[in-house]
Amino acid sequence: EEVLQWICSPEGGNSTCKGIRPGGAHFYPDTLWDHLQWAMTSYYERHHESSRFTFRSCWFGGISYLVPPPVNVLYLVSDPSNAHGRLMLSGEHEFNVGKAFRIPHGANLTFHFEDLTAKHDRKAQTSFVVMAKTEDPGSSFLEVEVSYDFNGDGSYDRVEKSFPAKVVHDEFTAAAARMRTNQVQGAPLQEMVRGTILLRLVNTGPSDMEVLEADKSTPSHLQIPFFPY
Repeated sequence: EEVLQWICSPEGGNSTCKGIRPGGAHFYPDTLWDHLQWAMTSYYERHHESSRFTFRSCWFGGISYLVPPPVNVLYLVSDPSNAHGRLMLSGEHEFNVGKAFRIPHGANLTFHFEDLTAKHDRKAQTSFVVMAKTEDPGSSFLEVEVSYDFNGDGSYDRVEKSFPAKVVHDEFTAAAARMRTNQVQGAPLQEMVRGTILLRLVNTGPSDMEVLEADKSTPSHLQIPFFPY
């Protein structure tokens, strides 16, 4: 908490931290850890091009330090070949300008990642963050379903479903979901060999919803419990 207060002070260089204030684009998830992650990332983006910026500039007493982008994060991006989207590993190529996908009430939107060879990370679990907005704030929910085909044979071996994530604003804000273990069908997590991941977003609210693809300033992504080789 002291680190967050310092970053959001004039000394830290981001005296307002509007992004994580109520109504800000990154207020949700409303937890100290999520706000701190946003604030530290903001600090890095503001200062890393300075000649005085060093590795230890983001040390923050050992709470945080600079690391490469995680390899088990898949970003939601548009696919020019169809109305749905695809999943992209960090560093695969430059992001496009964030495109908004519209999901009508009761409909779904899918994203694919294919030909993944990866080792199961037993200490991690599936989680999801997307920038979303709705015409009916507070009563709209986004359900997340992740399917794993471990060997790429076209048959999904495991399906995980999330608690519904509430979408509470008519402007783009972050909605987060963790896959709950009692909503799992199929085989245990295991090594993937040229496997496929399918992400399905289902709008269960009373009105249309929009989700924003990942770009340099939005966090729409799926984190998977795997380490690609």
